[in-house]
Amino acid sequence: MKFYCQDISFSDEEFGCSISLSENRNEYNEENADKILKMSPSKVAESIGQYISIHRSYAEDEFEKDYYYFETSDDTRSEELENFKIELYPTRFLMYQDNDIHDIHFKPSKDEFSNLKKILKKIINDRGELIIHDQ
Repeated sequence: MKFYCQDISFSDEEFGCSISLSENRNEYNEENADKILKMSPSKVAESIGQYISIHRSYAEDEFEKDYYYFETSDDTRSEELENFKIELYPTRFLMYQDNDIHDIHFKPSKDEFSNLKKILKKIINDRGELIIHDQ
């Protein structure tokens, strides 16, 4: 998968953290949610475009394990996250997973790049390999 990312979103909350890189800007929010409700599922998918999303959910107690998940706009590639490597550059996100390479170009602000680094470190934990190129 290869695309130019126009929308970067991330969350870092009590129950987990995630990042999403999307081809199209997410113009839908609570104020204009009625627009998306009127769209067909295919139009919604078309408006989002290509994307990847990486999640880590924290265990709720000592008997559970953290859950790592990878999702893409190609639903045949969404799966539990294992055996992967991520290289993060100031203008590029590369993810190697099995035989797939996800090559995403972007122009994050300094704050966005800083947040990406911070949250990716939390997501990766001991699951995969993360290489950060600051220049």
